Parts: sequence; C-alpha cells; structure tokens
Amino acid sequence: MSVPPRTYRFATADQWQLGLFQLATPGRGLQPLRPFARTPQRFRSAGGFAPAVLPTREVLWRDNAGALHMLSPHDDTGDPFAAAGPIEHSSRLIANSRGIWAMGAQPGSLHCYEPGTFTELVSSQLTGFRLADLAYFDCKSLAVLAHNAAGWHLLRVDCEGRMVADAPLACVHSPIGCTYLPDSWQLVVLTGGEHPCLLWYTIEGGAPKQTLTVALRYPCCECFCIAGSDRIYIAALSDGQNAVIVLDSDGALADIVPVYTADAPMTGLAEAGTSFYLTGACGLLRFSIAGQVPSGSGEITCTYLSPVMQSPDPEGSTYWLRADCAATLRDGCSLEIAAAATADTDVRDRINAIAADTSLSPGHRIDRILAEADIWQHTTVFQGDPIAPVTDTFSAPLFDIAGRFLWIAITLRATSESDFPSISEFSVFYPGHGLMEYLPAFYRFEKLGGERNPIRPDGFARALVGVLEATTQSIDAEISSLGSNIHPATAPEPWLNYVARWLSLPWDDALSRDQKNALINHAAELTALRGTRNGLELLLQCLFPGAPARFRVTDTTADFAFAVLDGDSPLPVLLAGYPRSRAELGPYAVLGKMRLPCPDQPDDPVAPWVGKVRIDIAAAAAEKRAWEPWLRSLLLTYLPATVSLALRWISLHALRSGTPILDDSLILESAPAPHLGTDAVTGLARFPDSTPRLSLSGLPMGTRLR
Repeated sequence: MSVPPRTYRFATADQWQLGLFQLATPGRGLQPLRPFARTPQRFRSAGGFAPAVLPTREVLWRDNAGALHMLSPHDDTGDPFAAAGPIEHSSRLIANSRGIWAMGAQPGSLHCYEPGTFTELVSSQLTGFRLADLAYFDCKSLAVLAHNAAGWHLLRVDCEGRMVADAPLACVHSPIGCTYLPDSWQLVVLTGGEHPCLLWYTIEGGAPKQTLTVALRYPCCECFCIAGSDRIYIAALSDGQNAVIVLDSDGALADIVPVYTADAPMTGLAEAGTSFYLTGACGLLRFSIAGQVPSGSGEITCTYLSPVMQSPDPEGSTYWLRADCAATLRDGCSLEIAAAATADTDVRDRINAIAADTSLSPGHRIDRILAEADIWQHTTVFQGDPIAPVTDTFSAPLFDIAGRFLWIAITLRATSESDFPSISEFSVFYPGHGLMEYLPAFYRFEKLGGERNPIRPDGFARALVGVLEATTQSIDAEISSLGSNIHPATAPEPWLNYVARWLSLPWDDALSRDQKNALINHAAELTALRGTRNGLELLLQCLFPGAPARFRVTDTTADFAFAVLDGDSPLPVLLAGYPRSRAELGPYAVLGKMRLPCPDQPDDPVAPWVGKVRIDIAAAAAEKRAWEPWLRSLLLTYLPATVSLALRWISLHALRSGTPILDDSLILESAPAPHLGTDAVTGLARFPDSTPRLSLSGLPMGTRLR
C-alpha cells in the first residue's frame, strides 16, 4: 500500500473558483448546465404578456384584456383580477423589495405598485428619457434601458423612483430589451434589425465588452424578448419554428427549447431559478429543468480548466503522478482528463496571461488555451457504466508528463436520454511518497552519477509503477478506511455487532443503533463494573436513556439490609447470590461444587431472599413488545450466574408512585388519556360519563333553564 502523495486538491467552492468554467455553473464541483424539459406546464389565459417573478416566488402576468393573473408557488390555480393604470399596458413588469415596477404610457414615466393590493406606491418621471425596457438590478434598485438626445443609457433607479446612476451605452441600435447578470455585474442588451446581436456592458457603460451575433448560436431571423440572471434567455423565430435560446452568461449555447406554433407569438420571458416562464397566445408556460438529458437535444458538454500547478520535485525525474476525479458517470456519459505541461517559464506566463484576461469571457479563455497545441500532452477518456456506483474515482496517470508546470482540463459529456454527469472533487498528485520512491535508485533515475542509467533507460519501470499506482487507488482507499469499521460513529451494523461480541459486551442484534452506540461508547465502564449494581444501572441507562430514569433496580440482599457493616450500612455495591455449593439442578449448577447440606447444617431463614434482583421497567405497550424478546436474555449475560432475575413491566406512573419529591424526577403532567390495554393506568385514566356535564366556562349560549 502506498502512502498518499502530496496533492493539489479541489474540493471546496473557493478551490474550484480558482479555475475557469465553460457551460457549467461555477461553484463546488463541476456539472453541465442542465437543459429544460421539452413539455411545459400550461396556465391558460386570454393571451399573456409581461411575466414577472415576485420575491415571494409568485408569478404575475397580464392577459389581452389587461386582467392580472397570480400564480402561487404552492398552488397552480388562481383567479384573474382587474388592474388599472400603467401596469395593465406595460411590456415589462419587474418586482423587487419595493414592489412591482411598470413603465407608463408617457415617455420617462415609471410606476411602482404594492403586490397585494396593487396600490400605486411610486410615480416617477425620468425627464428627458424614453424608457425601452426594465431589468432587475438588486432588491433596492432597478436597471432601466432608456434613450435621450445623446443616445442610449443604462439608468439605475432607487426604490423611490430617483435616478442614482447614469451610464451612456455605445453601439446600441434598435434595442429589443435588456437583462442584468448579477454574478458578473454586466448588462446584456439585445438589438433587433436584420442581424440581431447581444452586447455585454459593464455597469459603467461605455463600449460593449463583448458582442455576439445571435445567428451564430441559432439561425434566427427575428428576436422578440430577452430575460435572465445566471443564464440568458431569448425568444426567437427561425423558418417558422419558435424557440427559446438558452445561453450561459458568456454567450455559449446551452440549450434550444422548441415552442409550439399554437403558443406564438411569444410576448414575454422571466427566469425563476430552475425554471423560466414564457407568455404567448395561450397564456403562461413554465419550463423546468429536465431530470435527464431530453431526447433529441443532442450532446451536452461542460469544461473546467484548472489554474497552473507546479511540482516541487527537486530531482526532475518525474513531476506528476496522477489526477483523480470523484465523479458520477452513468451510461451515456463520458469524462475526459487532458493534461498540458511545460518547463518554460515564458510559456507559463503566456498561458497565465490568457487565463487572467478579463476582457475575454471564461469560455473564450478556455478555448484559446486549449488551442495551444504545443503544451497539451496527454488525454484520458472514461466511459460511463449503467451499473456504476453513485460516486466513483477515476484516475488518469500523469507519470509521463514532461514539465513542472501543469494545467488540467476536465470535460464532461452526456448524450440524449442519459443521466447528468457530475464531479464533486478532483486531485492532482505529485511525487513525494509514491510507490516509485520505494524502488532502488537505478529504477528511479535516468542518470546515475552524472551518467546515463544503463538499466531500463526507456523508463519502463516508472511507467509500470505509474499504471499500478493509478489503478489501485480503490484498494488503497478501502484499506485506509478499515479503521472506520470499528468506530461507533462510522461502523456499519454488522461490524458493530462483531466489535461488541469481541469486547464481550451484553448484546443483541435487535438493539437500535442508538442503544448499540451507547453500549460501545461505555464498553470500558461496563467491563470494569461487571457484576456490580453500578454496572447494571449503567447498562440500563445505555438501553433506556433519558431523565428521569425509566427503570428501578431492587437487590433484596442489600436493599433490605440482610448484609450490613457496622450495624446500619447496607452493601449496594456487589450483587449477591447463592453460594456455589447450593444444591439445585439447573443452568447455574456448578459441577464439583454442588453438594447436599450436611445433617447438622442449620436452615438459613433468609436464604429464599438472598440473590434476588428485581428490575422494574417503565414502558408503553408498543415498547414492551419491541424490547421484551431480548431484554431478559441480555441482562442475564451481565448478571452473576448465582443471581435470580425478576423482570417487571410497569407504567411510568407506577414507577414514580408515592409522595412527589421536588427533584429531577418530578414531571408535571395531566392525567393519561383513557384507553384499554396492558399499559392502562387504573384509577387515573377515566372515560367520560354518559350524562352531560357542565363545562368549566359555564352554560353555552342558547341553553334553556326549566
């Protein structure tokens, strides 16, 4: 077994964020952007316009008659209600913490309404501007795409309708709409015309940071509306086919969702986490994330590029060992691990400069680095398995990678009707304590004493050991995890039973997991106190935890003072019993010790009471049925062989009967509910009388007195 080498580990969200993502959601791990189901959920109305998602996750839209419809997140039904004013004509509705915002009929007018009553809260006039579209900026402000004599502007408006920022936008012509991407702090504008385009702007405005012709992603001839926050959604038409184009935040194509012709024309879009809403001729459509890759959607992919890693191998013989990915890879999925390396610091700096170039999108940076063909040396491909476990480890050998500066590119692919692949963690190992370190020097180095090593100069030994090390990690992991099989917190049930019997603990396989853990955790005390009253009480406390205690132990020898010290000191420590010579045939008879009494031996008057222990257990009927099959036999394995056990099942009230004492055992409770059963409490549980009784609150209204 090899000692774990030194590693670069990517497990937390912060560690993953050091690299670049393409067609994937940045976060902890790697998984592709999931496509949407092809069959939407329909909410019919007389047409639909301007869908908006409220902070309460309710969805609002209006119909052709100006009536508003509200869809609750917990109820897919709702009645339309009338709304007056600009809200019934606005082409876009945006909701934030202040209310629902709408554009008015007058140029530059902006209105906000309370979501419950639709009372107008704010009426603002942005003088000199003509408003084209609204977008959610944050919970306390609004982004407005507006035009004046100087051109197009990005305006920020606070909750009172006051303009707090004005950023001019260059290169905007015939805009259709806009949306704001909060993760990258960018405004995306969709322009119309013969060649619709997407323009990315920072919140400071100016020239577009990125430009994309929509036809490069979907050969559309007309675009209708845009929405999004972490993704970009565009409603478009191409050769009579309506569709919603889904792009990632960098403009890479993530999905194309077809829309039935009966739902055209498409009039509005809104995003809500794992769903998006589309309004059209038949009302509102909700498209949700698919459970697997939809049929006919084609292959989906995502890529992650790691930051540069450096191997500190001082001898320069082998810089890297392997790359491990903890992935879920089912049938129809594949995993590619590509490695790029160099020993040239100038090449390293050039690649790092591309990766750090924020003027390019992360996807474009990944494409440029992947195009550097001179540094990519090795690619390992793994195919999914229909019977693969939920998470498995895939190892790609890197022992033949030349260069101490390394980049790893991971690509996940999934075909139609397959489950989505994902990676939760990946690690890159470099030399330190690998298997190769335990071989003699003439197997490990190409040169010995400054001269060429004549033994296996082709590196066969290193290649062989590298393959062994990359393919035996599951065995190493299993050996490393053996310790968890005997720890109470992590041991599986069969191992817990084995360890308990190995320690000779009182045990039964029918015990609950909590009871087993309590016994294992107190194994040392139970063994040290075996045969004593304190040990018996500790055992019962492990089996029936809680305060006050649900058991009572009575030892007739000690509790009734048959054995005393100094005249008045009972002995509660050791559980007494009959002598070993007692003549009684049974399972506790001792051969060679049992004998009949001598003729002159006097009868002991307390002999019938010695060696008897009674245990009272307070349990309900259901608990008694569950515990009774194993409790007596378990207790007998812990008591001395000469002790006679009497086990009684009683109610909790019977256990605490007597004069109440103000201590931890006192419980303030009402009389038990009346019921018939073995645990019914006689004298306390009471059925109601058949004759009517007056309530404590007096006579009810309408009572007639005679």
